[in-house]
Amino acid sequence: MATTIPPTAPASTTLQDAVRKLAIARSAEHAVKAALDEKRLLFATANAGLLATEKEARAAVAAEEANVRALALAAYEADKSNRKPAPGVEIKLFKTITYAADRALAWAREAKQCLVPEQLDVAKFEKAAAVLDLDFVTIGEAPKPAIATDLEKALSVADVTAPAAVTPEPEVAAPAKPRRGRKPAPVPAIDDEDPFA
Repeated sequence: MATTIPPTAPASTTLQDAVRKLAIARSAEHAVKAALDEKRLLFATANAGLLATEKEARAAVAAEEANVRALALAAYEADKSNRKPAPGVEIKLFKTITYAADRALAWAREAKQCLVPEQLDVAKFEKAAAVLDLDFVTIGEAPKPAIATDLEKALSVADVTAPAAVTPEPEVAAPAKPRRGRKPAPVPAIDDEDPFA
């Protein structure tokens, strides 16, 4: 079902002409959206099992990453000299700036800096506070674990064994709606890849 969008015409000179063009544009948009929604539904139906497996795998990765981060922070807190507590894991230190918002706003008004009309410009203030010696500002560091994206490279090959590959479900073609006086047109197969991800 190929839907063509009308070409953009020059700006209308009358309200009635503009309203007509808007109605045509909305109709074309609705047709394209309906066609896309139908294709998305067919894809989701044909690949329901694989999509569910992908969702579970993504949740498992998120849980494992959270566990690695928690264990890495605990290891760093136990030994702050070791910023690489495991292969593929590094503790990075990020500057933190702690201050009382009311005192920062009072300073900004007095110094006539870091202000958005009647508000503290937090980004500018924190940049300035990092280099100024303000008595109400505390500058510290916050450790955050960074996990290598290529853990196979960081670990020895023997430490990483991938589970068996997931085999995609067989393609399922939706039945075509018969057209008047003609044989139903064949439905093209849907790719295994999710074009909407």
